[in-house]
Amino acid sequence: MFCPECKSEYKEEVAVCADCGVSLVSALPEEVTPEEVKWVKLYELSSQLYAEMAKEALDNADIMSYFKADFFTSAYGVKGGTVLGSRATLYVPEPDMERARALLTDMVDHD
Repeated sequence: MFCPECKSEYKEEVAVCADCGVSLVSALPEEVTPEEVKWVKLYELSSQLYAEMAKEALDNADIMSYFKADFFTSAYGVKGGTVLGSRATLYVPEPDMERARALLTDMVDHD
């Protein structure tokens, strides 16, 4: 018997997970491995703040994304839009690149 929440295994005579309080099942579903995603650079933005705003717009459109900020911005938590040399790179899955670019065209500062 297995807990469908925490995946703990129990003896046959146990019916409820001691940790989660949910009914046990006789077998867990097969785990599906996510398909490999090829991430591509969408934009290099002038701050983490702009990257967060762009990411939120992409999230609202159900487009996966992530950004990577420069060391100074990441290490010290600097988010302002006017910090000299601050950069954040926004990435999306390759199949979503054109749709993401179209969505952010009016939002992104093309410097």
